[in-house]
Amino acid sequence: MKRAGNTNRHRTGAIAALGLCLIPVPVAASGLNALAHTAGSAAYERISSELYDDEAGRFRDFYDSLSEDGKAVLTEVSGRLGEGQRGTFVLMLMDMDTELARQMLALFASFDTAQLDYVAGHMSERTYEKWQAIPALLKAERLETVRAELLGDADLNACYAGDTSDAEVGDESDPAQGAGGQICSDAVLDFRGYYWRTPYRLVRGVYAEPDEAHWQAQLALHGASTKAFHSASAREAQRKQFGRILHDWEINHICGAVYIGARFLLTAAHCIDSSRDAVFFDGRRIRLGTQRIDGNHNLLRIRTVIRHKNYDSQTHQNDIALIELKETPRFKNLTEAKLPQSGRSGLGNGAPLMLTGWGYQRATESAGNIRAQDGQYQERAIARLLKGTLTLRPDSECNNNRNFRVKKYRLRPGQFCAGSQSGVDSCRGDSGGPLVDRRTGTLVGLVSFGPGCGLAKTPGVYVDVGHFADWIARAKAAAGSGRADTKYLFE
Repeated sequence: MKRAGNTNRHRTGAIAALGLCLIPVPVAASGLNALAHTAGSAAYERISSELYDDEAGRFRDFYDSLSEDGKAVLTEVSGRLGEGQRGTFVLMLMDMDTELARQMLALFASFDTAQLDYVAGHMSERTYEKWQAIPALLKAERLETVRAELLGDADLNACYAGDTSDAEVGDESDPAQGAGGQICSDAVLDFRGYYWRTPYRLVRGVYAEPDEAHWQAQLALHGASTKAFHSASAREAQRKQFGRILHDWEINHICGAVYIGARFLLTAAHCIDSSRDAVFFDGRRIRLGTQRIDGNHNLLRIRTVIRHKNYDSQTHQNDIALIELKETPRFKNLTEAKLPQSGRSGLGNGAPLMLTGWGYQRATESAGNIRAQDGQYQERAIARLLKGTLTLRPDSECNNNRNFRVKKYRLRPGQFCAGSQSGVDSCRGDSGGPLVDRRTGTLVGLVSFGPGCGLAKTPGVYVDVGHFADWIARAKAAAGSGRADTKYLFE
């Protein structure tokens, strides 16, 4: 469950200056020395720009310690990785001991241009955690074996998994036992099973109980605003992205929200699009008092929207908005969430929090991906409310996370980190929804953003509702004096 609407979105350690000197490898691409002289400086700047300030000095020492061959290899590999991944790759090298870093650079120097394109292309599709499988294999096996495994070349490493393993190579199949090779080592089998596979994992857990989360709300499209999704071109786009034509209720789902009493709700600022006021208020509704969104029931008109004036779409800081309804809701199954009076509701790290929402359900390395991490189609929304348990995490678990580093995400004031060891996470379509203290029903956070959905050991970022307690009170007061059918920015 995470981030709807917009498809938005490190670790420190000491290392001594390395005196690396690459051992020449016969398969290495020729001309790397010349490339280092002409492209090294530009490559250095590209990598350095993706590092935090407290890491730039470490990188300068590391880069200066490399031979010209080493700088050339670094240029070649980093130039093939995606934006944000270059800095992550360098940090992985800097966190290794000197000998292993030397071996890693020698490994990449051993590939010719086409091979390096292939290897780096697969790396760019994988998370930092999967990258770490490469040095782990290099510690256990000869360089030639690691080369073969990264290239998925059965002829170069003709070993087989044996009768009890279903390990894969190159996203296809294990080398045939009939190839005449030996049984693969545990290190090779571990690499094949982890690096090449993208195992399926649910982003969230189970259906919410009938008596739970009655503060949960939905921000939905309505009326004429849905017409564009029914055109022939839109239907074809749906087939490509989801493998089928979507139901109307799936199309209509935008974001989550949370009811806080009277006529007011909170949601994420990024859930409020920039459409003209007349279009927005005619074409948006709030659904309350139900856990199902597959119908036209329980829909209420919006009177006013107040978005935080200092919302930053790049950092997602101040990602909060207040919604005022035209009428006070009278639904039987409706409960207001309690508002906290202090940041993070005064909770300590490890506090259990309940996450709810109707968003995407499959793990993915980007909330905007057409396919999930397991290669299957995503569901745009789920009809019945799902729930999962997260725990409040230290800020460092987000700031130092490699998937955060790839996109240069870092927590700002008014944000906090929460996650799960079991893969429970928010995703696209869950933005603006509630994260609630399970023990007291206090609204602790709103779903905001993250580097993906359900990624291993990767938390998400949530709006710290208590941090905005004063803003919420002032925005509610200001809403009463504002014109109906109008969106406002409010500081």
